[in-house]
Amino acid sequence: MDDLPYNAIRGLASLLMSSFFSQVEVDGLENVPKEGPVIFASVHPNALVDPALVLVHCSRHVRIISKDQLFHLPVMKTILKAIKAVPVKRAADSGNKEGGGSEAVHLNNTSMFSEVWKALDAGDAIAIFPEGTTEMVSHIRKIKTGTARIALGFGKEHRSGSNQDKQDLRIVPVGLNYTNRNRYRSQVLLSFGRPIVIDDKWKERYEKEEWTAVTELTSFIQASLESITITAPDWSTLKVMTTAKNIMKPSYEQDIKYDVELTRRFLVGYQSVLSNLKEETNLDEIAKISQMRTELEDYQYTLDALGLTDKEVQKLNQYKKPFVDHLFNDFVVWPLALIGVILNFPIPIATKLLGSIIARGEIVEELTYKMVAAMASALLTYSIIGSLLWYHYGFLFTFFAVLFMVLTGMTAVAKRPLNSTTSFLRSLYKVVPKDLQKKREDLRQRMKEMTMRYSQFDTARKDYEQ
Repeated sequence: MDDLPYNAIRGLASLLMSSFFSQVEVDGLENVPKEGPVIFASVHPNALVDPALVLVHCSRHVRIISKDQLFHLPVMKTILKAIKAVPVKRAADSGNKEGGGSEAVHLNNTSMFSEVWKALDAGDAIAIFPEGTTEMVSHIRKIKTGTARIALGFGKEHRSGSNQDKQDLRIVPVGLNYTNRNRYRSQVLLSFGRPIVIDDKWKERYEKEEWTAVTELTSFIQASLESITITAPDWSTLKVMTTAKNIMKPSYEQDIKYDVELTRRFLVGYQSVLSNLKEETNLDEIAKISQMRTELEDYQYTLDALGLTDKEVQKLNQYKKPFVDHLFNDFVVWPLALIGVILNFPIPIATKLLGSIIARGEIVEELTYKMVAAMASALLTYSIIGSLLWYHYGFLFTFFAVLFMVLTGMTAVAKRPLNSTTSFLRSLYKVVPKDLQKKREDLRQRMKEMTMRYSQFDTARKDYEQ
């Protein structure tokens, strides 16, 4: 019975994730220990969506460390209590902006450490988000020391006497890569990296010099997170490298894992090349790289100005075949999806309006607010329609009518008939200039040559193959 509330919340989170994202791909589940104490250390780019994804897809019964402020909100408190989340007081919430050791001095998290160590000692899994907060940045911010202090403190406090024969604690880094974190029906790749084992070597370091061991482990966790997450020094660099990736990839049929890894390799390779080229002796080479970046930016600017995508430039007739496939091959599912759009049209409209009201311009947590708005809109819509039908036609008719609305609505979310039709119609009037196709091919060939020229500096492939 204790698992019933947890499973109910996990099931609801799973439904929300599958509704909002067109694809959630999970990579590296083999790195998740099936038993024994585990800390999932995850990046935190998307507010409450991040813990929901970890909760649903980590394959373990996990307890999430959540900020103390959420426990003061009645609805969130009920949800967090149901999944046995552990409250933590954060420096950012108390006005203390300093990191490092100052956190332990100014904040009393004794009960949090005690509760987490107790859970780990029982062989449970814990999820923590060491960046602390969500911000609109293109890179992983410097993580807090809390994860390392939990892991090393657990080794010291709970690995003596009868406990010493138990399995070593493992920290599993979790990368979350969103194609567009605030866009409905976008994609996300959830990657579980190689576990960091808190073995005797780490314990000995911690016994000799606590703070040195904490900072070393924190740096190691940071590097592990960066190895499975797209991270760029700024948004403009990320956009340019995404354009380069789109031009260089063989086709648009690859899965999101391939897409994310190729983007990461471009970013790592680009920064590696620049750091290895000495400015005083490689002015010509640096100028060539700068020129290539400028041309990629110009190409993307032209696409944006014309309302085109690189996919449309690559293959002009891409929409006709999917449209025909949907129309003829899916002659049962596609009409049902269209019916679902018509029957459920109040929900997306109400979601957009309610979401904008709740968010009040807070872009960082936009998707979280959209999810809350979608739940409220769906419940409100089905309640009103159900009440009206019940009043006029009775319970049995109402039950099947609402069930039909829900099923066709889910089909519409999966098939997206309006998107397919709109894309087809857009392809009829959109004209891709021939010189743009020629420019794309020229950029592709020159980037191939440049990639070969600087391959000795590109550590990204080496990281990927290890």
